[in-house]
Amino acid sequence: MPRLAALPATTRKTALPGAVSRYVGVTGLDAVIDSIEAEAARQRDLFGNNLGARGMEWAAAEIRRALEAEGNEELTLAEAARRSGYSEDHLCRLVRQGRIPDLRAARRGPIRIRAWDLPIKPGTLQIPGADAHGLASRPFGGTEGHHGR
Repeated sequence: MPRLAALPATTRKTALPGAVSRYVGVTGLDAVIDSIEAEAARQRDLFGNNLGARGMEWAAAEIRRALEAEGNEELTLAEAARRSGYSEDHLCRLVRQGRIPDLRAARRGPIRIRAWDLPIKPGTLQIPGADAHGLASRPFGGTEGHHGR
């Protein structure tokens, strides 16, 4: 872990605005990271709290780096289909149409898709078992064993 004194005073922003939020499915995550960086600047400017500000900037930068590393991961077509909720055929069609960049060298070999570029099907990021029926039936033992099964 780098020492706080060795870090630059400013942090690098995500190259694609909103990319972090779009990828992880949390719409306000970019805004939260930006607010942490703004609070760091406020701590430094108003209170002279340089050490605390650098700690906040370091934390925001680490979160961005981790999310960017995961977003830059190259996925196989099967893995991309599993993560996105779309079928492999649909993803192939999007690659052919140029709507998703193809990471293959010279268009040979299996299709590779960067996680950032992956469309996420609405409803894919839901927590299993957290639908309204499952939550409502938890006091009665959940949906397991429902209807005598």
